[in-house]
Amino acid sequence: METVIIDLNGMIDSWGYQLSNIKYLLSKHHDKAVTVRVNSFGGDVNQAMMISQALSDHGNVTVHLLGFNASAATWLVFGAKRVEIADDGLWFCHRSTMTVDIWKDMNVNDLEATIKELESQKKSQEAIDLMIAQKYVNFAQTRGKKMDIESAIALMNEERWLAASEVLDKGFADALIKGAKSVTKDAYDFAVSNCASLHLPAVPAREEKKTVVQKMKDFLFGEKPESEDPIEKPSINNKTTIIMKKNYVSVNALLKVEGIEVAENKATLDEQQLQTIEDALAEAAKLKNDVAAALAELDKVSDKVKAIDGLKNKVLALISIVDRVPMAVPADAGKTPGPKDDEQTKLDELEKHAVDPINAEAKNLL
Repeated sequence: METVIIDLNGMIDSWGYQLSNIKYLLSKHHDKAVTVRVNSFGGDVNQAMMISQALSDHGNVTVHLLGFNASAATWLVFGAKRVEIADDGLWFCHRSTMTVDIWKDMNVNDLEATIKELESQKKSQEAIDLMIAQKYVNFAQTRGKKMDIESAIALMNEERWLAASEVLDKGFADALIKGAKSVTKDAYDFAVSNCASLHLPAVPAREEKKTVVQKMKDFLFGEKPESEDPIEKPSINNKTTIIMKKNYVSVNALLKVEGIEVAENKATLDEQQLQTIEDALAEAAKLKNDVAAALAELDKVSDKVKAIDGLKNKVLALISIVDRVPMAVPADAGKTPGPKDDEQTKLDELEKHAVDPINAEAKNLL
């Protein structure tokens, strides 16, 4: 039987992969097996619930979790018949969230009303959390794993990234996709920046691993280090042996010499060489202070940015945040008239009254 591939790559919301898109693609292949490749940081709870039901209604659906999947994306896939996760993928669940924006002067009556409103919203969030936790429990139990509501909530409270093997062990996936290599260097850097902008925990440090082929290529075609074997030469009086030490690679490169002469464990440098080393150390100290000052300023942005490892990754995170700031729309800009999609109109109307707790803050950055 022919298998159809559907890619769900991005935020699950009104601007991303809403129900009408997925239902349309599934309806085109209602009699075929479908593989949905998911790579998403999550999004709207309501949209995710309806997409999950659409996968279930289709029936013959397999989900491949590739790269980084978080929030609503981790349980949206439970509507599929089978879930597989790339062996280099990461998975993250958490308590549902909502945007709380209060900025005004309040008297006692205003405060009391605000407290009541927040208490009501808290109960709604707790109900959503219980619904999501029950999904984790049900799916894990159908895979023969022991899990209850309390342990599911505890996992959501941890707010940490899980490796693929742990996801499989907990019963949230049926199998690993071996050798998937779904996370490229660019995708990893992009995930680092998005985690900061979406207020998700920092992605675990990337472990660079070279294949046997890569190691062979490095050996055959890569730059080979200078030999560390010292070259011995007698002194003029033939009493003291002078050794040309070539294993101080950085120092030799700085001084632009083949090696350092060493006699009786003492190195010989002229005054100009000492000044070169002094200048280099002073420049290195200045650069170190500049980097430390830059890191300190970046860490002031937020705790999430502070938790990111490395100056480059912090900068990538800030670039992502800036890119999400909406630009001004020209006053005369308007929508191009076109036919109205009745189904989408109904969904849009439903969404006006739907709660959007998970990663709702992301919408404020778009």
